[in-house]
Order: sequence, then C-alpha cells, then structure tokens
Amino acid sequence: MGRFVEKKGLAILQRMAAMKPDYVWAFAGWGPLDPRAWNAANVKVFLGLRGESIAALYRACDILVLPSVGEGFPLVVQEALASGLPVVCGSETISADPEVAHLASGVAIHLADPEHTATACVDAVERMLNCEVEGNQSSLRREFALHRYSWQQSAERYLQLAKELVFQHSDQLAASPGNSQ
Repeated sequence: MGRFVEKKGLAILQRMAAMKPDYVWAFAGWGPLDPRAWNAANVKVFLGLRGESIAALYRACDILVLPSVGEGFPLVVQEALASGLPVVCGSETISADPEVAHLASGVAIHLADPEHTATACVDAVERMLNCEVEGNQSSLRREFALHRYSWQQSAERYLQLAKELVFQHSDQLAASPGNSQ
C-alpha cells in the first residue's frame, strides 16, 4: 500500500476491517495513520517490505483493496495485477487506464463519507471474490499486467508518444503563417 495517509482511504479500510472481522486485512507500508492503532485482531501490518518480500505478500493475499483518491494509476495496482490478484479500487483509478476495467472493480470513493464508501467497497470485494471462485482469472490478470506494464512496453509507449508530439509540433510549425518552405 505504501504510505498510510488519508488519501489512501485508511478511514474506509478501517471501517471495512470492522465490517468484515472474518477477513484478515494485510497492510504494507508506513505513515502517520498506522492501522496498528486500530487494535483490531484481523489487521496485520507489515513494515519494510521490498522486492521478494512484498511479492510474497501479494501471493498470500486474495485481493487488493485500494480506496485511494488523487493518485492516477498507482504501482501497487499494477503489481497486484501482475501477481494475479483481483483489484478493488476507486473508479477514478480505473479511469486512468480504462483497459483494466474488465479485470478490476472501480468504486466511487468519497473520503468524506467513509461508512457508505466502505459498504460499497465490501460489496465490490465480495463480488470480485465470488467471480474468482466461479472462474479463476489470475492468469489473465497476470498476462495483461506483464504485457501492458512491463518496462519494455512502457518504454515503447513513451517513444511512440514522443514521436507523435514531435510530428504534431513540426506540422504546426509548417502550417503557421509566415513560414515559407
């Protein structure tokens, strides 16, 4: 998860943990809103995980829940998908890469209304977990993430965007008044 701060939806997650005491809620990160302070038996906090240790945590989980706002498309979502996990996150997050919508569930996140948002997120979690029982999509998520978010794919996409911008700019220069060639 990264930093334990308000925009990550910690108040929503706290309510979710209270609503679903039969689930174990794993948090990886650090910050001022430490979930250990909730004193909930079903909340486990992992500090200092990196590389293989964070990958092992992903493999031990059943789903990633990230009710954050204002983050674009966080790396944790990409890593979870690459690990084969179903994802429940904000609809704002899903809109940052609409291609992922068929593999993740987007929920309207309202930090000012954590109770309502927690209920909507729990519903989405249960739907995603039920779908997982009916047909395992973990390999589909893994393949999608490895293809779409690999370093090679990212570098190729940045190169394509840079070329488009250069051609667009050169076309604008050629079409500008007073520019004779």
